[in-house]
Amino acid sequence: AKTPGIRFVSHAGKEIHLYNDCNALVVGVGNYDEWPSLPNAVKDARDVSWLLKRLGFKVTLITDPSSLELKKALNEFAQNSGQVPDRGLVFYYAGNGETQTLDDGTKLGWIIPRDCPLPQTDPSGFEKLAISTKLIQDYSQQIKSKHVLMFFDSSFSGDFFSLEPPVLKAISENSALPVRQYLIAGRQNEPIPDQSMFKRSLVEALEGKADVVHDGYVTGSELGIYITDRVVKYSRGYRHPQYGKSKINDLARGDFVFDLAEWEYASRAGTHTAFSYGKCLSTDQANYGELGRYFSACKSVFRVNSKKPINVGSLTPNPWKLYNMHVNV
Repeated sequence: AKTPGIRFVSHAGKEIHLYNDCNALVVGVGNYDEWPSLPNAVKDARDVSWLLKRLGFKVTLITDPSSLELKKALNEFAQNSGQVPDRGLVFYYAGNGETQTLDDGTKLGWIIPRDCPLPQTDPSGFEKLAISTKLIQDYSQQIKSKHVLMFFDSSFSGDFFSLEPPVLKAISENSALPVRQYLIAGRQNEPIPDQSMFKRSLVEALEGKADVVHDGYVTGSELGIYITDRVVKYSRGYRHPQYGKSKINDLARGDFVFDLAEWEYASRAGTHTAFSYGKCLSTDQANYGELGRYFSACKSVFRVNSKKPINVGSLTPNPWKLYNMHVNV
């Protein structure tokens, strides 16, 4: 993993400090007592946990938590991890969601722990054990860390957040201002697919595809734009992610910033194909053997397996004039 801590240079040439470190709470709930099981929710949470660790985050992963366990983890997240001002925080949840319409017409979203009963059969038990978006917003306000970004791979109403279309903004001094950002995979009553298009899009985004300005960073707003577009396309219009910020103006001014993995960013050299040279990799460009998920599609450019180390700089450099960025290690 990278050394934590993020600084960037604004377009005005000023160096701006964002975080000393980044923490994440990742939750996957798939094996429910009463709700429909979600076979890939726990796996998706583990995949996201691994990706965040690779980006330098300190990650707490919990799977199939009870209501008590999830509330304890959220309280720890807000009251301990979230009390450091120069820290970036990410929360990721994969699981079932629910929406209730209150007496005043407001729609309230909920995330569902493993032991939560169904609202139709036990309304009071549901409200006791489920976790509402109002409570999540309360946790967000208790946090003193400047940037908080929450992902919900679920479907429920996001009305308790200030929903708005994500807008691309260049990183600037304003990016360092406090912010609470929320990204929900689908609207109320939209079905949850077995294979998460939301997680797939998030992984693609943080592997560099959301870095539309090619500066080595991915912001919360860039994620909102990329994930919203990809999920709608992957689902052929059946799922519609919701993006929003806190309704409190002082917590809606900045933009979360991910510093992409240095090796991967340098390796891709500003490209968005599997390799910096294109979709396939010849042995004139890298020293590798007959393996890897791309090999079967790239046999036509594979000429020889040297079966031994070669001298650095003896093959073609990538577009940034860096050598030996694609290799078997």
